[in-house]
Amino acid sequence: MKTIPFSLLAGLFAFSGLWPAQARAQQETAPAGWFLETPHWARAQSVALAGDAAKLEPTGETTGPLLYFLGPPSGEQLHSHAYIGDCVLRMEFMLTPDAQAGVYLEGRYKIRLAADGMGALAPVAKASGADNTADAAPPRTRVPAKPGQWQTLDVRFRAPRFDDARNTTENALILEVKIDGQLVQSNTVATRWSQGSEFAWDDAAGPLTVGVDQGQIAIRTFSLQRADFNAVKLPSVSGQPSNTATLIDYVQQGREDFHSFGCVECHATQRDDASAKTGPNLFGVFTLEPRDVTIASGTEGHRFTVKTDHAYLQRSLRHPWDELAIADTGANAGQPYPAIMPPYAPTVVSDQQIDALLSYLMTLNEPSRQGPIVRLVEKTGLKNYDPVADRLQLLVDRTVRMQRGPMEAVSARAIHVGLPNGINYSFDPRILAIAKVWQGGFLDMSGEFLNRGGRGLKPGFESREIDLGPTAALLAPLNARGRPVDFTFKDAIFGDSAAIHASLMSKQDPLDRLKEIDAQFLGYDRDSRDANAAPVFHYRVGRNVVAMRTDFSAEGGVRIQIDGTFATPQSFAIDAGVLGAVQVSAGNIDDGRWTLPAGEHVHATAQGHLAVTKNVWRPRPSSFAYRRQPLEIEPSTPTLPPGYSAERYFGPKDNYGREQLFEPLGMAVAPDGTLVVATRTAGI
Repeated sequence: MKTIPFSLLAGLFAFSGLWPAQARAQQETAPAGWFLETPHWARAQSVALAGDAAKLEPTGETTGPLLYFLGPPSGEQLHSHAYIGDCVLRMEFMLTPDAQAGVYLEGRYKIRLAADGMGALAPVAKASGADNTADAAPPRTRVPAKPGQWQTLDVRFRAPRFDDARNTTENALILEVKIDGQLVQSNTVATRWSQGSEFAWDDAAGPLTVGVDQGQIAIRTFSLQRADFNAVKLPSVSGQPSNTATLIDYVQQGREDFHSFGCVECHATQRDDASAKTGPNLFGVFTLEPRDVTIASGTEGHRFTVKTDHAYLQRSLRHPWDELAIADTGANAGQPYPAIMPPYAPTVVSDQQIDALLSYLMTLNEPSRQGPIVRLVEKTGLKNYDPVADRLQLLVDRTVRMQRGPMEAVSARAIHVGLPNGINYSFDPRILAIAKVWQGGFLDMSGEFLNRGGRGLKPGFESREIDLGPTAALLAPLNARGRPVDFTFKDAIFGDSAAIHASLMSKQDPLDRLKEIDAQFLGYDRDSRDANAAPVFHYRVGRNVVAMRTDFSAEGGVRIQIDGTFATPQSFAIDAGVLGAVQVSAGNIDDGRWTLPAGEHVHATAQGHLAVTKNVWRPRPSSFAYRRQPLEIEPSTPTLPPGYSAERYFGPKDNYGREQLFEPLGMAVAPDGTLVVATRTAGI
């Protein structure tokens, strides 16, 4: 029978642990959607051993969701789209009588699927590169291979752990492997990657791969889901008990609490559930990476964008009327849900139960957004999160703070400004305007300061983003043709791969494009003598040179000050729907445009008001005197020529006395002998 092989996929796959669109929740057991395409594997509706019982052949349709290995063995493995660490795996497989196959957890640790070692942990790779024939861990129970029959494989896996310098602190742990329901591995420590792995190093995450050395294998159902086994302690001896008996599964507890508290009566939990409920459908609300949702706040129902994180769930339970969810579908789409949910005090729903509820709610997602389906924790629960103790939360105390970096909805060149009054904003040189305003914590740096970075910055703890209207800018300069300045071709919005691709493929000379835009970002300055002074951003549009300063009050007052010399009239897009009735000291406002005439302008102002929320999180004041810190010195003993010595200087702590990422790039000596150090991550 003719087979239809997978075509070879040419492309990139990101190390973000995401699945493509075809791996949807309702298809989570269909293996075809879980793996990268390869010509060595084909799809089928079903397979069976051929007449000679030596080969798998498709029966029925050849375009079904099942996958089977075509052969011959080439060394190339089947790769999952998923790129994760701790995980729970379940699959159904069928072997030929001569099959020698295996599943590589993280693409590194091989569980053998073969008649002579079903469920064994394959030999580890020797440092010398020589072949190793002894299994790292034989199966505890002999489970026979059943050629031509479907068998099941269930695995729970804990990825290795590393310190900040990428040194391995804990080896990988295979908590359990079951074949046909029989336990064949338990608490097996994997000290090194397996022989035959495509990755010759240990790592915290990776794709699951399937390799075939001989014969064939077919996969009928498959699911690979995240888990959180961080609380599991490695046994002192491989194969001996760990501490799992003393832990509880927060996902299971959260599921039970969700029903016992009666949440299921008002909230649907299945995608596309059209049943009439008084509260929003919770499928897809709480995701692995907290997503943005719009809420209605206050008696006037002002709209804000918030992250669906732990703090949001806690606020929703403790003070449900303060932030009302907005209906996405149905007759009331766009309207807030009624304020009928009762508040749950800690005596009714404890903080630990909220943690468990969140763990459960995060599983109500498509695979790419799904949180861990198992989350083992100590019976005492999780440690309460304190953003002030988290060095990855950049906090603003009594002084304006600035940080440059990539963030969602702005370019990587954006300058983020945190004000002591709890209002923060991002100036984006891409459009020469403030493109993002939020209240709450300043910045969450985890996306850039952990591991290899590259995931961007986020607004900080308990942030509430303020909608800046259709223009997505507070005050945007317009060129001589009345169009917004836009440097997207060279400074794309963070993560906008389509814009980057279009720019790379464009045949237009970049210098010609710059000339056509005829504008330029000229930098910024700030009076550091004044703790509350806002920065001044400088730019040019045509022959008009602009200096712009924006001040925000805690109550939402906005004052934009423009200074500059204009050769021609200069217009700015300004949205009265965002700032209300705007008052200007010079020029005129007409149809959403503020126009200043040609000439010299000193302190021309536009004043308006943003809708802000009153109950916004701010860090407690810091008592740490960070501006003058004693220099910590440690002797160093490198091999140096006679007469030379070395010592190590420790970087200063941040404004809350916490260790900070300190990467010095340059040093200069001031006239008074002071050493001035410039860093990539901690300023000057």
